[in-house]
Amino acid sequence: MPKTGEKVTVYGTALNHTTSVTLPGDIIVDSNIENDTAGEWFSFIMPAGVTESGSIVSTGANGKATSPAYFNYKQGVILDFDGTGVHGYWQWTAEGSMINSQDLVTDPLNSGRGKCFLLVPERLLISGVPAGKPRATECWTAGNNEDWSLMYPFIPANTPVSEVAFQFDIYVPEVWEQTGHIQINLFNYFGLAGIGSSDDADSKQVAFYVPWIENGAKIAFHTNGWQTVTIPFSEFKKYATLIEEGNEPTFQMVVNDRNNATNKNFGMSFINTDFTYKGVQVTSSTFNTRVYIDNWRIVPCKMFDQSDYE
Repeated sequence: MPKTGEKVTVYGTALNHTTSVTLPGDIIVDSNIENDTAGEWFSFIMPAGVTESGSIVSTGANGKATSPAYFNYKQGVILDFDGTGVHGYWQWTAEGSMINSQDLVTDPLNSGRGKCFLLVPERLLISGVPAGKPRATECWTAGNNEDWSLMYPFIPANTPVSEVAFQFDIYVPEVWEQTGHIQINLFNYFGLAGIGSSDDADSKQVAFYVPWIENGAKIAFHTNGWQTVTIPFSEFKKYATLIEEGNEPTFQMVVNDRNNATNKNFGMSFINTDFTYKGVQVTSSTFNTRVYIDNWRIVPCKMFDQSDYE
């Protein structure tokens, strides 16, 4: 969901010498395209007038490449902190975990995104989140009238969970490393205790995001601007377990699980405990990094095999 004038970087493989990019609505970009010599990315400047959503189609030395159809997917937004979706909060205190309207901030890059939120708001960053802290922060939708079956015209009920994702935007201007992770909750039922807790059981509808662990190693994670994060529902524990057992969960199961929940709030929480992730053991330490989050949305994420003959 980039804004006009922003640089958009698309990652993939075999993207060498990209010369043309077609955006939804048949808007063509064929100038000021930058390329990675290894073919792992290309970038372009977002033009004005892109109102539709869909795939990015690029043309380069190796032919055409097509992204999943989630570029500019505004119809899937469930919360943008600017009027789409309802931000829910309760039992707020200045020292508490709940993120409310007072904790929202203006996009620090002044890109036109409006409001977003700090994963750990300034009121808690002053002292830092101590080591061993579960449920350090939490941000939720209001849970009212949030029936995702209304998305079926765009994402059919029988779509495999591997082809539907939760997506959000993240901006990390400072290095995030060594401690802390995000837990994403399909509804409000879990303890918000993170990886290795009871929330991490195979039957639970949660997923985890640890961007500073990559390929089994710790890295210094940061972004140069807003970056899109895409987490297929096949990575949520319950559905990942069903797939491992040979089942084929669908988007309808995700919707039913939400509709059957007592508290239908969708949420994200920050946790600063010890944990093990993808073989990496983490001993928590004080967290005091600014991490900005915006634009929660549900998107189609089916991958396309592009034929040069199409």
